[in-house]
Amino acid sequence: MKRLFSVACLFILGAAATQAQDYFRQYGNETIPVINQTTDPKSTEVLTLVGLDRGDLILRIPGRQGEVGIPLQSANLKLQIQYPDDVALAMRNLESDEYEAAIPLMRPTVYTVFRYFEIPPESMNVHAIIDSYLKALTSAPGHEQEAGELLRRIDLKKAPAAFSQHALRYVTSMVDLGQQDAALTMLNRIPMNADNVEMLDMVMDFAGELRDQGNLDEAQFLYDRLQQTEGTDHAQESILWSAYCNVALGRAQLAGIFVDKAGDLEPEDRVYSLAQLVKAKIKLDTLNYTGAMEEAAQGVVAVDVGFSWAPELIYTTGLCYENLDFPDTAREVYQEIVLFWPENKWATLSEQGLFRLPPPAPKEEAPSGA
Repeated sequence: MKRLFSVACLFILGAAATQAQDYFRQYGNETIPVINQTTDPKSTEVLTLVGLDRGDLILRIPGRQGEVGIPLQSANLKLQIQYPDDVALAMRNLESDEYEAAIPLMRPTVYTVFRYFEIPPESMNVHAIIDSYLKALTSAPGHEQEAGELLRRIDLKKAPAAFSQHALRYVTSMVDLGQQDAALTMLNRIPMNADNVEMLDMVMDFAGELRDQGNLDEAQFLYDRLQQTEGTDHAQESILWSAYCNVALGRAQLAGIFVDKAGDLEPEDRVYSLAQLVKAKIKLDTLNYTGAMEEAAQGVVAVDVGFSWAPELIYTTGLCYENLDFPDTAREVYQEIVLFWPENKWATLSEQGLFRLPPPAPKEEAPSGA
């Protein structure tokens, strides 16, 4: 749900952005203990990683004066950072979703090692802690700007997909806070193209979660972005989900435009039944239960029960039967939903529908001796 946004919120967010810069100044040049296993995979000697200098990792060896450099391009480069006990404690906090407790424990170390982020994970164990820290920042309200500062320093096209997931949560928070420009700027940095199916699936799933939670404006941002991957199944499905969101937000006429944009679909097309659901919802916007029934019924014939929209599509037919005064048929539909999708929200609505319906008509008994 939307949170109130005010000048005070702007001040707090601006302060958070400045604070993130201060963390880089405070911790960014700190040293950290490491074990260099580049030439000896069995080494356990703890050295001090000082920093980066012209393509070399600078190490300080205990008991010796001066420093040595290891080129980033060294074959079999492998440095194991020795994280402090606070990081281990923070990780345990994260396991129980105690984000606020974990953030201050991890912060000093994260800003110390962040400069090594572009080193491959097989060469240095940096990614995991930054991944965990961003998850905490994007999961706990009030840390949006710090998360944004870190994400802006990461090339999402090169980073593992998990970092794009954090960026998606940040986008959602920015939309929720009314900072749509910041949301769009970050959204446009998230790599989405026909070749990155894993990312497209992730964004589609995330948009679906937002839609199911009632965060339709936030979901709409993601569907708009997915539509830019023209020629993919994700793009066509996103057009229809955009139509769905619009009709749910009371913009039935705009929803119809999106349905037309999706083009002519055949029953064998995967998203045909989704299109029929949207068409039915557009009819329901004017309480046209007969028209909605006709659209939904065509979708039910073609839908796969494994599709995420199947329960709602079938529920829609039950709602139409109920309002067209066919209570016995509506009852059968509602009972089917409760039976096959007991944990789904449409099962809950079906149970409410069953409660609204009049008692079933008594069955006529066959004449004795027949």
